[in-house]
Amino acid sequence: MTQFVFHHVLINQTGAPHSPPIGVLGLIARLEDEGMTAGFCQFNHNRGEELDPGNLAKQILKQPGNVGISTMINSLPFVLMAARLVKATDPSRVIVLGGAGMNGISKKIVECFEQVDFVCFGEGEEQVVPLLKFLCGSEMQSQIPAVSFRVSGGVNTNAAVPRVVELDRLPLPRFDLISLQDYQHVPVMGSRGCPLKCQFCDVAPSWGRRNTSRSPGHVVNQLKQLSESYGVRRVTFVDDLFTLNKRWVKEFCHSMRSEACDVSWRANSHVNFLSEELLETMVLAGCEGLFFGVESGSDKILSDIQKNFSAKKAQTIVSLAQNYVKVSVNLMWGFPSETITTMEQTLALRSEFERNSVETSLVMLAPLSLAPILRGSQIIFSEDVPNIFLQDYHELAVDYRREWKEMIVSHPGIFGAFYHFNNKYMDDLIDRVEADSLMGFILKSSENGEAWKRL
Repeated sequence: MTQFVFHHVLINQTGAPHSPPIGVLGLIARLEDEGMTAGFCQFNHNRGEELDPGNLAKQILKQPGNVGISTMINSLPFVLMAARLVKATDPSRVIVLGGAGMNGISKKIVECFEQVDFVCFGEGEEQVVPLLKFLCGSEMQSQIPAVSFRVSGGVNTNAAVPRVVELDRLPLPRFDLISLQDYQHVPVMGSRGCPLKCQFCDVAPSWGRRNTSRSPGHVVNQLKQLSESYGVRRVTFVDDLFTLNKRWVKEFCHSMRSEACDVSWRANSHVNFLSEELLETMVLAGCEGLFFGVESGSDKILSDIQKNFSAKKAQTIVSLAQNYVKVSVNLMWGFPSETITTMEQTLALRSEFERNSVETSLVMLAPLSLAPILRGSQIIFSEDVPNIFLQDYHELAVDYRREWKEMIVSHPGIFGAFYHFNNKYMDDLIDRVEADSLMGFILKSSENGEAWKRL
C-alpha cells in the first residue's frame, strides 16, 4: 500500500491552533473503514513568527510517500510555494490539495501550478478511498469523484457525486490521533451546508444550497463520547447555520437533557432563525454562546446582499440572545455599493453592540470565488488595504515576497479573496474605519486610565 500523509496547515494563529481538523481526521477514519491507512501532521504558524514555506516543505519531505494538504483559501499561496519546494526536491511525490474553498478554482489551480497533481473539492469522504486506490494502481482516475487532475494535453475535472444525505453513516473524526488539549476549541459537526442566498458568501453555492444533518441522537452520543473518553466539557458547533431547523434543534436539546449530557456548547445562529422560546430550550441543554453574521448596519446594504432582515431586527435579536448567552457578531464593509453613509451606519451599529458588551468584529469584505456578488463586479489588488487575507502574509519570509505577489496578481481567478471590490469611496472608507478604530481604542483605554500612557 502506497503511504499517504495528510498535512493540515494553519497560518497566522495566536498561540495554540484554533481547532483540530475534523475533516482530515474524518477522512482517516473513512480510510480505516476500508482497511487503508494514512498519516497525519499538523503545521501551525503563530503570529509573530516568520512565515517560511520552506518549513512546511521540510515537514512534508520528512514523511515518506504521497502528500495530501488540507488548506483554507488564506493559506493557499503559502501551500503552493511549499509544494513547489517539495517537487523541486522530490519530483516523484504526488501532491493532492483539498479543503474549504476549492469549489470553483480546482481546475485553475492544476492548470496554473505544475507542482499540484490533484485538487479535491466537495465532500472528501466520497473521494478519498478511490483516490488512494488510484495511487496504489487499483483504480482509474475517472473513478475519483469531485477532483481536478493533470492529463496529457490538459486538465480533467471529474464531476461530484450527489451530496451525502445520511451523515450518520460517516465515521467520527479520529480525535485519538491528536491531543485535544493542544487546541483552543473542540469542533463538532451537526449539519453541513446552507440554503440561504447571501450574495457575499460562497458557502451555500459550495454545498449546492442544501443543508443535510446528522440525527440529534447521533450528535449527542458523540458529545457523550468526547466527555467520557477525553474529558471534554465544552464544544463548538461548526455548522454553517445551527438554528436553521427548529425541530432538529429541539430534538437535540431534548436528547441532551434526557441523556444528562453535561457538555456546554456554542453555535452559529441567524437573526431570522431564533426565538426566545428556542433560546430558552437551547440554554437548558447547555448552550452558552451564539454567533451572528449581521454583516452591516445599513438596511440598503443588507437588502443588496439579501440578508432579509433589517439592522433594527438584528439589534433586537442580538439583545434578546444576550439575555441568555454570550453573543458575538460579525460586521463587514467594502461592498460594491458601499458609501460613506452606509459605512457610518455600520460603524454606529458596531458602537452600539460594543456599548452593550457584544463581542464585535469588523472586517473588510473579501471577494470569494463562488460568491454571487462577484457577478458584474470589478475586483482590484492592492497591498495597502486592510484585507484580512493580506494580513496573514505580513510576516512572510523576504525571499518569498516577490513570488507571493506575482502569484496573486497573475491569478485573480484563484486568489480573488486577496483582492477588494472596486469602489470609488475606498480611500475614504479606509480612513473612516481606521479613525473609528483608533477612537475606540482611546475610549477603551481611557476607561482603564491608560490612554495617554499607551499612546
